[in-house]
Amino acid sequence: MSNLFLPLQVGTMSLQHRVAMAPLTRLRVDTNSLPLSFVKEYYSQRASVPGTLIVSEGLNIDPGLNKAIPSLVNDAQVASWKGITDAVHAKGSFMVLAPSAIPIDPKSEPPTPMTESDIQHAITMFAAGARRAIEAGFDAVEVHGAHGYLIDQFTQDRANQRIDKWGGSVENRSRFGVEVTKAVVETIGADRVSFRISPYSEFQAMRMADPCPQFTHLVKELRKLKLAFLHIVTARMNSAEDSEFPASIDYLIEAWGKASPVLVAGGLNLWSAKELMTQWSDRDIVAVFGR
Repeated sequence: MSNLFLPLQVGTMSLQHRVAMAPLTRLRVDTNSLPLSFVKEYYSQRASVPGTLIVSEGLNIDPGLNKAIPSLVNDAQVASWKGITDAVHAKGSFMVLAPSAIPIDPKSEPPTPMTESDIQHAITMFAAGARRAIEAGFDAVEVHGAHGYLIDQFTQDRANQRIDKWGGSVENRSRFGVEVTKAVVETIGADRVSFRISPYSEFQAMRMADPCPQFTHLVKELRKLKLAFLHIVTARMNSAEDSEFPASIDYLIEAWGKASPVLVAGGLNLWSAKELMTQWSDRDIVAVFGR
């Protein structure tokens, strides 16, 4: 039997199999950034097999961001998402929140570099968002360090042109993601925290010429925090289109070691997921699906 169908402990969650749902942006909110009424049914249906891990769509952690994206910044939004997580739990499954921040858009005006005060405020907002996520009934929080959003902008030299302690070197570019994660860990505990990366995605003008040194360093620094899991997006996404890149994530799985499970998302099917499990039979791998 494939490891796909074996139970696995992921942080505080006891999964009954190793197939998870990926975070999928749906924009199904009202004018107050509250999830629409049918969102509860949407997630509940996907939790029908007990012991399933669901990673939610990204939720805003700052009230000044895109109103078309679901948010988790006030009591009404917490209560609304609590109804959704309760429905998932009623099916015997688990739900992880992916808090997010602003993306980079190459067609827009260049953003103003964040000041030290701005950076510290953002770190605080991630921690506050994590606290609200637990209040809303989420089982864990996934720090969104992928796809050209704020943390990814700090990590990759395609966006990060700073020459202070937040940029200019591999170590400095990793700093923001690590500090955000530390703040979240201090707020809700390491066994409820994960981190998502997409080293080879070209979405939102990302993808460094050589991601290996940067992401190896980031993963090794995150490993020290004893997180519930690491979530790696494989190299296939460019905007809404599929693409193939001759890139491997093996070095990232090696860098993570056996610290905790690794979720792998992007282009998997039943056969490739089984192959992944066979290749890494000595590691705890979870195959993530969603489109």
